[in-house]
Amino acid sequence: MSRLVKPADYAKETGISRQAIYAKVKRGSLASKEVNDQLFIVIDDDNKQKIKNTVSTQQSSTSKSSSSGQSRTISNEFQTIINAKNETIETLKNRIHDLKESNKELSYVFRSEIELLKEAFGEMKKIYSYQLEHQKKSAMVMSRDLAEPKWISVKKFLKKYDVDKKHSGKVKKYLNMLYTGGDTRVTIVDDKIKINSHNSSKEMIKEALED
Repeated sequence: MSRLVKPADYAKETGISRQAIYAKVKRGSLASKEVNDQLFIVIDDDNKQKIKNTVSTQQSSTSKSSSSGQSRTISNEFQTIINAKNETIETLKNRIHDLKESNKELSYVFRSEIELLKEAFGEMKKIYSYQLEHQKKSAMVMSRDLAEPKWISVKKFLKKYDVDKKHSGKVKKYLNMLYTGGDTRVTIVDDKIKINSHNSSKEMIKEALED
């Protein structure tokens, strides 16, 4: 007749650790059954009774034997305990190996996440750097436009951008045209053309010569 026993109770009955019992179940050397998602050890009471009878006979025979026979029985008991502990140690070794493998997988995942974060940070840095540079340039342009005009003569303007005498006439003509057109970069002071040095540029020279 068979019955179901919890692993903890089976461990108490046999003197074997629970780790060793689970290892036996995993290897298939110990019958087991799951009921409502709970593991039970299958014990055949008929076989167990035969084992008990055999043990009783051996004990009776041992009691009649010499002291050397008793020593062998004690030695066998110690060997059984040692075997059980060895199974426990082997089970623990397997668990440690599994833990090491799990740690390797976790380390790989963490490394992958860190690389992704680095890439994301690099992209964000590029975007913010561009935005900051753009804001800086905008601020410089705004500051230049809002600054108090500094009017310089045409002569100084031509000298500032190294315009030779050959092209100076054409540039002067272009500056007069800008004033007539209402360009705020140029004005008339004492009947003479003046240029605002804050917002003038070499582009004005290029435009004059291309015209």
